[in-house]
Amino acid sequence: MGRHFVVLRSVKKFEFGEDKMKKYMWMIALLMVGMMAITACNTTTPAAAPATGEEPAKKIVIGYSPPTFEQTDFYLFGQTGLEKKAEELGMDVEVIAKAPSTHAAAEEQLRIVEDFITQGVDYLWVVPVSAEAGEPIYAAAYEAGIPIFAGHAIYENPDDLHIINVGTDFLKTGAAVGDWIADNLENCEGPVGMIRGAAGEYDTWRVQSAIDALAAKCPNTVVYASDYTEWQTENALNQTKTLLTAHPDIKIIYGPASPLTMGIVPAIEELGLVNKVKVVDYDFIPTVQAMCGQGTVVAGLAMFPYQYGEVVVTLIKDLEEGKTIPSTNEVPGVVVTCEELSTVFPQWYLDAAK
Repeated sequence: MGRHFVVLRSVKKFEFGEDKMKKYMWMIALLMVGMMAITACNTTTPAAAPATGEEPAKKIVIGYSPPTFEQTDFYLFGQTGLEKKAEELGMDVEVIAKAPSTHAAAEEQLRIVEDFITQGVDYLWVVPVSAEAGEPIYAAAYEAGIPIFAGHAIYENPDDLHIINVGTDFLKTGAAVGDWIADNLENCEGPVGMIRGAAGEYDTWRVQSAIDALAAKCPNTVVYASDYTEWQTENALNQTKTLLTAHPDIKIIYGPASPLTMGIVPAIEELGLVNKVKVVDYDFIPTVQAMCGQGTVVAGLAMFPYQYGEVVVTLIKDLEEGKTIPSTNEVPGVVVTCEELSTVFPQWYLDAAK
């Protein structure tokens, strides 16, 4: 009921006798009581506004395409890190994840990203199958006006590629592996074996940088490199057997990605070279951590895949809040021995190796 207002008008002055005055006063009193009753009936106290909490978080859809989900759980840990961090930040995030069928399927990965764009995702996160395969993907995202996070390598020209770079410096970390190998060869005595990935910058950064760093400290150490494995575990197993059959005196062998190490170790076991050939990994995912203490894997370049996801979703939150973010965001890597794993990895990640 609405509130009533009484408008008073001016009236002509009258004179009354005593009886009429009393009668008039009683009428006035009764009228006032009636008006008060009507006003009380029609006057309401405005209802308190309903309590409102914070507005629900905007749903953000991310299209995620790593080079593989089949060979390694490295990229799944990246997605896990993103989703855990999103929950911590109070974000409503949906990740649509799809990888190409092989680590060499560049055209297939481009089609996956184009499909994400057609679906209208808010952001893209892509780890190309090769550094060279990234450029058409980045161009497609730029044309569609969708921000794209790219890794997991660090690029020199992220602004030219129109990407937000979240990754690790493969040149620097590959060189760190070479330094570790040099420091752990007795009197620089080799030889050393290197299992190659695939032709392109990823392999150059991770393998050639290790060879160069080793040569700088141990210029006379002989290095034997395999043929390319296309980053496939089975190929790494066969290439390792070929390499060690020809050079059984190899002291240390380097796997520049965990899927390759997962082929190197069974080859060593099959050839009866356990406790004779040491293996250094790059990635050091839980699957490889579990190989520690078995006479093969002794050290590796510790990568932190979950941190990639954490950084990506934190940067997305910043963008949603209108903040300016850097185009290059480095996640460091560090060489550690099996005994040092607990000093760099969280317990939940270590538990995945059990």
